[in-house]
Amino acid sequence: MPDSNETPSPAEPHNGTTSSASPAPNSALSPLEQRVEQIRAERSRKQKAADEAVRQAMLEGEIKLAEIEANEGVEGRDFKAIFSSVDGAMVVVRKPKPVVHERFIKKQLDNKASVQDLDELVRSCLIYPDRPTFQKICDTAPNMLFLVSDAIVGLGGKSQEGLTGK
Repeated sequence: MPDSNETPSPAEPHNGTTSSASPAPNSALSPLEQRVEQIRAERSRKQKAADEAVRQAMLEGEIKLAEIEANEGVEGRDFKAIFSSVDGAMVVVRKPKPVVHERFIKKQLDNKASVQDLDELVRSCLIYPDRPTFQKICDTAPNMLFLVSDAIVGLGGKSQEGLTGK
């Protein structure tokens, strides 16, 4: 029995139970429990890799955003960056030309705006990435078309939420 002045080893349990710092050896687990542990470890590894890929994409996006800002003006006034929550991909759009904006707003107010109209609006204002890459982003995260179009309408002076009364 350790002396009361001795510090217990971190690998040893302090209260007679299994220490959470050192998991029980796999031999103490049933084959089913071992399989579940393998599945959990693999899931955790995949999630960490996916999280790191998103983080890297967003860091690269920040660098690209600085380059765009040097050429396009002020972010939030002249252009807007939208990041995908799925994979961190960045889309940058500029303020729409007044005639394009007004045509879209009229269709929106008349409840006649279609997905094709959204697509045309976005593609007319797209700064980054190129169109094929933007399509791949939308294939991965279909809601991006709506998020990006809302950002464009906001840059033009109105939000779609304000138009629909939400």
